[in-house]
Formats: sequence, C-alpha cells, structure tokens
Amino acid sequence: MSIIQVDNLKKSFTTKKSPVFRRKKELVKNANTMVDTSSFLVQTLSGVQNPPQVFPRFFLTISLAIPITYFLDIIRVHTLSIKPLIAYGLELFIFLAASLLCPIGGIWFFKFTDRKCRMDGSLHVH
Repeated sequence: MSIIQVDNLKKSFTTKKSPVFRRKKELVKNANTMVDTSSFLVQTLSGVQNPPQVFPRFFLTISLAIPITYFLDIIRVHTLSIKPLIAYGLELFIFLAASLLCPIGGIWFFKFTDRKCRMDGSLHVH
C-alpha cells in the first residue's frame, strides 16, 4: 500500500461519516444485539448449559438472582437426584412467586413506558 492509500484508509475510519461510526450508532439503535446478548447471558448464568454449582462465587450470586435458575434446579434435583442449591421448599416458593410477580411487573413497566413515550411523542422512535 502506498502512503496515500494508508492516509485515505485512516481518514475513512476516523471521520464521522465513516462506516465504523455508523455501525456504532446502529449497534445502539438496533435492539436485536442487545436482546441477543442479554438472552445469552441469562441462559448462561441461569444454568441452562451447566449447573450453577460449578460457577465461581461471583457468577453464582448473579445466577441466584435469576428466577429461572430455581426452576432448572428443581428439574435437575428430580431427574438427576443431586443436591439442590437451596432448600426445595424455598426454591419452589421463589419460582412460584417470580412466576406471578414478573408478568405483573412486566405489564406495569410496559404500560408505564408506553404512556411516557406517548406523552413525550417518542413512540415512533421505538
């Protein structure tokens, strides 16, 4: 490559009109990336691929904050006859409570966000 070509290449990556800057903006505007990433993290940390007992303590703490972890652990306890993460009754209570409260909280959050977007006039953005 000649010096001119290298300079043109540098300019194309450092100007605001470059494809690199457009991709960064699309990454923020495109919800698919955020949804895929968060879905992967929840699936990994909830123990879909492996039991949370093998996680380091930091990840186990995060895993215990995800309600589906308890449901998966209940299934593992019954099918594999392994030791549960916490007492069976407490796991069942957490799972049932989350099954009732999460949809209610989700509906409330959706209505709140919908109302706010309608009042701000930003509904078309989403």
